[in-house]
Amino acid sequence: MILPADIHTHNPDPTRDALIHLEARPGLIVPDLGLYSVGIHPWEAGAKDIDERLQVVSRLINHPRVLAIGEAGLDRRHNPDLGIQQQVFEAQASLACDNDMPMIIHCVRAWDTLLAMHKRFNPKPSSPWIIHGFRGKPALADQLLNAGMLLSYGSHYNPDSLAITPHPLHETD
Repeated sequence: MILPADIHTHNPDPTRDALIHLEARPGLIVPDLGLYSVGIHPWEAGAKDIDERLQVVSRLINHPRVLAIGEAGLDRRHNPDLGIQQQVFEAQASLACDNDMPMIIHCVRAWDTLLAMHKRFNPKPSSPWIIHGFRGKPALADQLLNAGMLLSYGSHYNPDSLAITPHPLHETD
């Protein structure tokens, strides 16, 4: 039996087989152990220092331990306003596309917006958009996969969606 694995974690254990999220904040330093993603979570998109945070993402994407941008995303169930989240997401997506880096994505009830943005940015296969902790139904999984996105599953998932996802990873939790 193949078990799900989430490519991304907020658990700072550098021995895990997952990218550890570093929230972009002024003064952030990448630790010496582990592999990381750096980005601005959609819940943080309304921060007063957002321009400095975007500069941190831009500065750290060339660090050898930073393998992806994110956790970026869109979340209709949480503040700030979706328009603000979208602006911050687009800035990170531009950095990802310009630097040929994958993006780790948090998405809640904003799939239509995410799919439209993916179509507009058209990331290369070498810099995929990866949905972190996907829990959706098979129809949504199929739509995202057909658009060229990858799905990463956590401990809560829809087994029917996992079954249609190519190349699932082994569990790391």
